[in-house]
Amino acid sequence: MAGERKPYLNDGLYVEMPIVLQVLLTPSELVVLNTVVHLSDTQYRFVSQSLIAVYTGVDKKTVKASLDYLESLGILKKGSTCQRGTHYDINENRLTQIVRTLNHERNPVHRLRIADKIRGEGHAIHAYAIKNYTDTSLDSRN
Repeated sequence: MAGERKPYLNDGLYVEMPIVLQVLLTPSELVVLNTVVHLSDTQYRFVSQSLIAVYTGVDKKTVKASLDYLESLGILKKGSTCQRGTHYDINENRLTQIVRTLNHERNPVHRLRIADKIRGEGHAIHAYAIKNYTDTSLDSRN
């Protein structure tokens, strides 16, 4: 039934994440963001790249690159650092702005164009899909 909690969500903790972020972020960036959000929600004040690597199964180099990129997008803000790790603030205003922008676009191909524009020059990830789906039935303004 719609609106009813799914049984697999009854046990444990989870993060709510808008599905449109899948077109903005790489899989690694998305799991790193989800993990930072989760750790913040569960009161971890400081997180290390090693802790995120253990939570995600992503290597530390990729974790660092993902954190750096999320910070460059303005989604995360790096705070103080100590021996236990770094404090990250989630910029909910920026995240909301991005999600609204992507959600308001109904053309899925144009949504990819917008996501690449948000990602910035040199960070586009959808050039191949945009090329393949431009001027197809998926590239409609309906």
